Amino acid sequence: MEPQELREFLQWKHDFPDAVLDKGLLYAGTKAIIYGQYKAGKSPLVQRLALHLSRGQSWLGFKVPPEGVSVFYLQLEIPAPLFQMRMKSMTNDRWMTKRPLTLWTEHYLKLDLDEGYNRLSGYLEKWHPQVLIVDPIYKVLHGDVAKPNAVMPFLDNMDKLLSKFQGMSLILTHHGRKPALDEKEDKWGSDDMLGAGLFSAWADSIIKVERRDRQLKLRFEVIRHAEED
Repeated sequence: MEPQELREFLQWKHDFPDAVLDKGLLYAGTKAIIYGQYKAGKSPLVQRLALHLSRGQSWLGFKVPPEGVSVFYLQLEIPAPLFQMRMKSMTNDRWMTKRPLTLWTEHYLKLDLDEGYNRLSGYLEKWHPQVLIVDPIYKVLHGDVAKPNAVMPFLDNMDKLLSKFQGMSLILTHHGRKPALDEKEDKWGSDDMLGAGLFSAWADSIIKVERRDRQLKLRFEVIRHAEED
């Protein structure tokens, strides 16, 4: 977008971005991070989100476009046969969706490097998804996820993808840092993420997942475009 004077900017006619998840949780072209401790249940939660988006079904009470949303899901932790078994269990082997849900298992892909970025970009050019999910962040970084100089190339490449594929939303899963034994619960908020200094400032929405016994608790820590608290 070119620079504009105030009058010109206020008179600018545009199409407001569509809501991918309502109440301002995720708009087209925005980015969200869902994070939590190891084994908190992040990946199954996000996999179910991908399924609900593609089927046009609400997720945890948040509405999605009823016509469905196309999703490209990149996961780097689970071997493909085990991932297939999980998806079969989650879907009861019913593969019908309203929009394509594309699944890609790749154990080595560094998105802070040109090779990894170009490879992912090539697939996105083929599929043109409305939502890209990357699960998890630490697997796609060549550098140390806790160091800003290592994180910045990754965030820059994610912004390049959002600029290249206009209207595509981005959802990332991430891990939280291990808290000290004497730390008060919820002391850090979204800064509880690994490498949080940059991630907290970069994402539009940040959701923390906590496992309590057999239940999951979600904390909506950053929702920049929220329509209500």
